[in-house]
Amino acid sequence: SMERAWAEIDLHKLEENVKTIQNLLPKKCKFMAVVKANAYGHGDVETAAFLNKIGVEAFAVATLEEGIHLRKCGIQGEILILGYTHAGRARELSQEELIQTVVDREHGEALNKMGFPVKVHIKVDTGMHRLGESYWDSKGIGKLFLLKNLMIQGIYTHLCVADSKEEEDVAFTKRQIQHFYETLREIEKKGYPLPLVHIQSSYGVLNYPELQCDYARIGIALYGVYSKEEEVKTPIELKPIMAIRSRVALVRKIKKGESV
Repeated sequence: SMERAWAEIDLHKLEENVKTIQNLLPKKCKFMAVVKANAYGHGDVETAAFLNKIGVEAFAVATLEEGIHLRKCGIQGEILILGYTHAGRARELSQEELIQTVVDREHGEALNKMGFPVKVHIKVDTGMHRLGESYWDSKGIGKLFLLKNLMIQGIYTHLCVADSKEEEDVAFTKRQIQHFYETLREIEKKGYPLPLVHIQSSYGVLNYPELQCDYARIGIALYGVYSKEEEVKTPIELKPIMAIRSRVALVRKIKKGESV
């Protein structure tokens, strides 16, 4: 290569990270690789294709476009869109076999109205207040189960400060966990079958490994990076998979006292 600078991605280290994290997960918990934002800058198609090869069958992206791009490039398995997609694009969701997050009840109803069978996961807002139907509205969440074009395959929430060991953040996270599981119990009480459940992203797994779930959404840890230098409850050896390299263009000898 004649580039001035380049990134090298070590797929062997990626595989090691997957195995290390998988060892932490309960037996029945599926590894969902988060490959949004071009796999955090590591190359979404290359990363996902390699993960497919080593047996990863569930992925998460941020947008419909990211999901379609992976499908067009031959990525197999489940692809969950974590962000909002306009209901008018339900046909594409259906055609490309993508799973859409229902961001609130109105969104679910709008998707249903389009008349295409769409696979969905319901997002529950347990206190982050970004996306999701409020945890206290189990009645509203239950109504989504009656919509005939929604194939509800999952239900999840996001622990927004799981990476922090600060006392108030830990208390906040514990409240989120409590709210989420209470909502699940309410839904079951109303007679709806519980779909697959997920609550942990990377730090959820590292700091709250005891949570029993059907998926774990692994993003930053997959690439061998910690978002904070703080200690985690279950420290594991992760290897950064990207190295940035640059050519030495020239070397100068400078005398003491000269300026650069």
